[in-house]
Amino acid sequence: MTTLLNDVYIKSIFKKERITDTTQFDQVILKIDDAKIFLKEFNEKRKELKISTGDALGLILSYTCFPGIDSFNDDVQYLSLLILQEVLDENLDTELRWYHIPMYEFLLKVLTTRNPKLLKLALDVSFKASEKLENKLTLRPNYFRFLDRLIDYSIHSVREVRYIYASKLELFIRSSEIHIIKYASILFPWLYGLISEGPLSGVEIKEPLPLKLAVIKSFKAIIEYSWPCLNSHKENILTNVCRGVIVNSNLVCSNENDNGNNTMKELIFMEYVNICKILYLVNCLWVDQTLKLMIDTLEKRNKSSKAVVALKSLYKATCGENKEICGVVKDL
Repeated sequence: MTTLLNDVYIKSIFKKERITDTTQFDQVILKIDDAKIFLKEFNEKRKELKISTGDALGLILSYTCFPGIDSFNDDVQYLSLLILQEVLDENLDTELRWYHIPMYEFLLKVLTTRNPKLLKLALDVSFKASEKLENKLTLRPNYFRFLDRLIDYSIHSVREVRYIYASKLELFIRSSEIHIIKYASILFPWLYGLISEGPLSGVEIKEPLPLKLAVIKSFKAIIEYSWPCLNSHKENILTNVCRGVIVNSNLVCSNENDNGNNTMKELIFMEYVNICKILYLVNCLWVDQTLKLMIDTLEKRNKSSKAVVALKSLYKATCGENKEICGVVKDL
């Protein structure tokens, strides 16, 4: 039955018969069970009618993907994104680039959603599209216009989805490379709160730790590509990393997931260490002295507190292994 419905709809696409009634269009899209099978049937019909891949691409985008993404129904948007994901996989970059401007615009529209499941897929599809829509040997002006608005959506997002935005930014940051410096002063203040968020006393884990780990990786990626301007941000970076380490050390795992969560806590701690190591390479003496001062201050209040133990572990992992580098700098 589904195959028959798909066949009727696919024929209407090739006849360029647009479904103007949005309710009827939504019902047609919702009857598509599998995006991969639908696109396979679409391509089989294309070959039968001897239509070029470039012309068929324009039809599937304008009659299915774009109207579906423009829908007010989250399920229709989700299915349309799945179809677009398959389209991006199966078509050549040079063919897709003809549609880069409308594709960016429609993706930006769905990126405003507050539906976590839909947003995750939209960000994944957006990154895949951005990698194929423009030649990386050029300045990629349309990509950076898209990134401007994506970052604006991210930093002004509601609490329910801000971790999702932040966790998915790493791919865009690494693709942008050194150009991300332009956005560092905007992203750093927003990410400070996310990497250090949480009470400083023992609490049960509520936020998914893999999501927090991905957020810290996004933060680390900005630091890696923004190192020339790190001196103007170093105090805030180190302060928030130290707070994050203390929060992480105080998290109480539930009994049923103890092993998995403890492993994740260790991975999070190592990402904090990696961030501190980057700062250490930029200004080793300052990092060494600042961490010592923090530890001494906390020890005066409570020598055996978890915060002191956590910061000592951070100091040892960051500075303990690199004493030779710091010694050379001192001698100079």
